[in-house]
Amino acid sequence: MLYTEADLETSMDKIETINFHEEKDVFGIKFWAYNAGHVLGAAMFMIEIAGVKVLMTHDVVNLFACYDA
Repeated sequence: MLYTEADLETSMDKIETINFHEEKDVFGIKFWAYNAGHVLGAAMFMIEIAGVKVLMTHDVVNLFACYDA
């Protein structure tokens, strides 16, 4: 199991929802979501750091699991 129920409970107060095309700025890093279209509610994210923009278009559910030591 990748995550436990305790992990889920701990994360709930840290989750903030945003709407598509709503820009957020966190410590100078800007990001906003676009409709990805392949799954209902799926999003791709534009991230801008120091004027450089990167569009993340892949599913990020288990992105960090492959780096688990």
